[in-house]
Amino acid sequence: MEKIDISPNLIWKVNYDKDVSKLQERASSFLSKITDHGEVEREGGITSTGHTDAPHLWPEMIEFCNDIEPYVKKVLDAWELNYNWFGITKSWVNKHTANQWTDTHDHGDAHMVMSFYLKQPDNGGNLEFTNINKHLWGSYPRHPHGKTKLHEYYTEVEAKQGDIIFFPGWLSHRSQPNQSNEERIVMGLNIHAELQRPEQLDNAHIEKSI
Repeated sequence: MEKIDISPNLIWKVNYDKDVSKLQERASSFLSKITDHGEVEREGGITSTGHTDAPHLWPEMIEFCNDIEPYVKKVLDAWELNYNWFGITKSWVNKHTANQWTDTHDHGDAHMVMSFYLKQPDNGGNLEFTNINKHLWGSYPRHPHGKTKLHEYYTEVEAKQGDIIFFPGWLSHRSQPNQSNEERIVMGLNIHAELQRPEQLDNAHIEKSI
């Protein structure tokens, strides 16, 4: 029997296995000066959202940004978007120590979000996405809670050290609490894609006259 996909896969993941120790140091130093809990950080979690020092502009990020470009393109193409330009429009870092987490939210008009697990300890907590199909299957017979994904409110995606998880900005999500005694640092990046057209300055390109 053949499986037929009628819509593109929403969530993608790749592991970035290069040395990120300098980037970890820069992020930790940056976050040590921030006390902002933002709107969705819980139990004392820290975020740099809204601060002017955007991580994707750090010199330590040059290699990473170059390396992820083909992955971004692969996901945008898998979503069948018509574009000729894409770029990072916002970036930030979140820090969670024991029992801290990020509550459910989305990323508004961002076309793509990347969650980069820059520092992920064992038992650091995974990423969870709202189950957008749950309401469609509500009247169907179901297994007990926890046995399948179909009727759950959230779908869990495992996150390990170095993982980059790609997903559309409209897809609501949250992080699980950090269950370790080490800090978890996750970098977020918003991507915008456009079909850019040249500005019309004359009528030279028009073949048919009125």
